[in-house]
This record gives sequence, C-alpha cells and structure tokens, in this order.
Amino acid sequence: MVAIVEFSGRCGNPVVVSKNLRAMGGRLASYDPGTGVVMGAFRVKVSDPGDFERKKSLFIDGVAPMVDDCRLWVRAVLGAELLPLLRKRSVMRVPSEVAELLVVKLENYVYSLWIRRGAGALRLVPVSEVARWRPGDFAEPARPCEELPGLLDSIREDLAEALRSCGE
Repeated sequence: MVAIVEFSGRCGNPVVVSKNLRAMGGRLASYDPGTGVVMGAFRVKVSDPGDFERKKSLFIDGVAPMVDDCRLWVRAVLGAELLPLLRKRSVMRVPSEVAELLVVKLENYVYSLWIRRGAGALRLVPVSEVARWRPGDFAEPARPCEELPGLLDSIREDLAEALRSCGE
C-alpha cells in the first residue's frame, strides 16, 4: 500500500525544496516564478514503518517550513484484492459507466473509494474525520501541511484495522 502526498503553496526557494523532495524520492511538479507557487508530490509506503516515519519527518522538517500557506492532499493506492473488504465497509455507492464511487467509513476517517473499470488499483481518499462527516461529502479537502503526520497515522491505523477485521 502506497500513499501519494501532493502539496502546494508559496515558496521562496524552490531549488532547496526540490532537493529535499528528491531526497525523499519525490519531485517538484511545478513552480510558477510569477507567484512563487510550487506543487510537489512524494510516495510513502504505508506498510513499511521505516519509510513511513522517515518521509513524514523529512517532509515536516525539510519541506513544509519552506512553503508558506502549505496545503496537501493524500490518496492511498491499494490493490484490487482489498475491494471486497472495503465494499463491506461502504455506506454509499455511486455507479457510473466508467467508474464507481464507494464511500467507506473506517475507524478514523470516511473515505471516497474510486474504482475505475478495468483498473488494477483502487484510489482511497480521506474525505472527513468520522465525527465531522456529512453524507454527500465526496471530495477531498485540502489540509494544512502540519496535519500530515496525524493524517498518515490515521490512514495507516484505518487500513491496518480493516485488514485485521477481514482476517477475523
């Protein structure tokens, strides 16, 4: 399981941010010199505790402080073999001709699960904390970059709990 973290914000020194991202295996996707806005992304192996902790701390210490008004989005990429488990946990289903959307409620977060027909991977996106979720919330909100450690920890706990309940 891999989480893809994307972020954006204003940055005074994109060269250093790019260098720090490369050290994490990420990349700076774009930089607008007129506004100073950067966009970047990196991957985190959710099931690998070493990679998980290292990338969390590298982002918080080496990237987030250099990006003003930093906002992030996270999505987990899961194998299709988890679909039956997540279907059991869904509270809403929205089908279409090319994709299907499931709203999945786990312990910490409610997620939108996007399933493209014929795709081998699922996209699981945190939509809201369980206590704050309202039916009809499908879109991922942008979060301040300082929330990354808590968000990744919650996603990891939710996926571990879901896998445990599948084995029972």
